[in-house]
Amino acid sequence: MGFLSKRLLNEEIVLAGAQELAAESHHHFEGEIRIPAHLPVPFEGKHVRIAWSAMAGLDMKGNDPDSGWQDLAIQ
Repeated sequence: MGFLSKRLLNEEIVLAGAQELAAESHHHFEGEIRIPAHLPVPFEGKHVRIAWSAMAGLDMKGNDPDSGWQDLAIQ
């Protein structure tokens, strides 16, 4: 039996503008995500799971690497 999936919010947040990143370099970017109060909090029951997840990525010529979807801990 497959799972029914519904996206309640889909939002893109840009943390940094265009810039050059040297190969093999390390960078740290921080941001804040505000979840609208009318949307449900994470929950897992017998027949339902509500989770929040995010993906981080780079928009670059030829290859757009990303983190894949990562579940978020909501505080």
